[in-house]
Amino acid sequence: MTKIRYADQSVDNLQLLVANQAIEKPVCILDTGTFANGGVRGEVHIIGSSHCATFYHGDQVLTELLTCEPPNSFSPLWRSLTETPTIVESFGELSYRFIPRICPLEQTPTPPTAGSICSLRFQFPRTENGETPLTLVDITPIADGVKVHTVHQYPNEGKAALTTSIIRGG
Repeated sequence: MTKIRYADQSVDNLQLLVANQAIEKPVCILDTGTFANGGVRGEVHIIGSSHCATFYHGDQVLTELLTCEPPNSFSPLWRSLTETPTIVESFGELSYRFIPRICPLEQTPTPPTAGSICSLRFQFPRTENGETPLTLVDITPIADGVKVHTVHQYPNEGKAALTTSIIRGG
């Protein structure tokens, strides 16, 4: 088994990509899951202290990637998470809402798991400082789609990145 080591990253380096197409899957996938509700189906991956999710509704495709390291094969418009307000967009028949928040690590809420249709959790091995960083992704059903809650911990900074994404099919 390959030993996973946590590499300190920074909340300030997190970038958000939203694309109306599938993108090449990241190389380092630590956990993966699939989901379907209200005509929206997809897959989600924990990729270190970040995530990648692809949503499908009919012929429509939407990808959300939150990462410190952009993929090499794609040069989209990137937005810094720390400078990103709530985003509301329509991509054909898919509507997308993204709500980011940065909070102190000790105030990190746990995403709701009651009624979850997909729940991923990756606990990194203990760091040299004795911390055990955690990445969580939880998907719950809503009318005509899904709600994605994520928590990405950065113990080296004492911060966590929290996101909520709401995807609905038209």
